[in-house]
Amino acid sequence: MLLKGLSDDLVKNNALRNLYALLIPELTSCIEQETINFSQEKEDDILPVLKYIDQHFKTVTLTQAATHFGYNTNYLGNKLRVQTNQSFQELLDNKKFSIAVSLLQTTNYSIEKIADYVGYSSTPSLFRLFKRITGGTPPREYRAKHGE
Repeated sequence: MLLKGLSDDLVKNNALRNLYALLIPELTSCIEQETINFSQEKEDDILPVLKYIDQHFKTVTLTQAATHFGYNTNYLGNKLRVQTNQSFQELLDNKKFSIAVSLLQTTNYSIEKIADYVGYSSTPSLFRLFKRITGGTPPREYRAKHGE
């Protein structure tokens, strides 16, 4: 395109060269700006994902969340890690733990019912969650220390 604009007319060539000299740096600047804008993640675009996890914590998987938002699974997992400093599983476990703690403290629901409520099909899963997060305190003991 640049060469096609040049001709045998020196005046026309000088004018086009000057135009190209101005145009090229401007195009470069625009391309760099778009690259910067594209690569900078906005924290706002992760909020709907976090809300989705919060609302569907019982059954959601990373694959389901990625599909729902039109992301590749690895991309969403990395995006969550970068913007929250937690993996998808850590976010999910923390949500389940906070719900379980709230139920232990404010209700007399059985451990089995609480495990089911937070999305576990078996009570040992809730025990493993508590062990991992509290360092070993089982739900019953947690309720005794921090409950009603």
